[in-house]
Amino acid sequence: MSKAPSDRELGIRTQRSEGIERLDLEGPNRIHAERYEATPPGILDEMLLGLDVEWPAATFTDLGCGKGRVVCHAARWPFARVVGVELSATLAEQAQANVAAMRPAHRKAAKVEVQQGDAARHRFGPGPQVLYLYNPFRAPVLRAVVQHLLTDLTRHRAEAHVLYFEPMARAVLEQRPEVSLVAEARRWAVFRVAPGVTGETPNALE
Repeated sequence: MSKAPSDRELGIRTQRSEGIERLDLEGPNRIHAERYEATPPGILDEMLLGLDVEWPAATFTDLGCGKGRVVCHAARWPFARVVGVELSATLAEQAQANVAAMRPAHRKAAKVEVQQGDAARHRFGPGPQVLYLYNPFRAPVLRAVVQHLLTDLTRHRAEAHVLYFEPMARAVLEQRPEVSLVAEARRWAVFRVAPGVTGETPNALE
């Protein structure tokens, strides 16, 4: 794949960072949220290259998608579906606007959407999953995410890869026997999640 395009080339606007105090966060997990800052261009491609994934069958999910830069860059890959989930209604609206504004020539994913909601409540559908995180929330929310991911992967007999940029809470993943590290660089780590390796069925959260 060629060099990752800039926001201007994609037709989107995602650069400006936003502190927590500027975000309209609601719900009990707002206390675990982190500030918004866009992923540097090229990072996603760097993490995806060499990944053993059946792209046309896979769903890519960016939890804490902010203004949608990674959602738009993931849409440049031939995923079956690209989903962004964002707790802030304001940021979710901006991400939706950016997805709509993205130049069609760059888009390869079959379906792209942004949802406003709590990542701790997100559920994953059938097929292989690729989950992206740019340190969007602290460990308590990530634990809920991992539990739901394991439950849904077990139900659908699927596997996942977690792409974690600035992995501040990586211990949440590393403590699970179903999770293994498959690639790592200075600022990111990629994990494979395969529930079947333990023979256990994780308990679903309420």
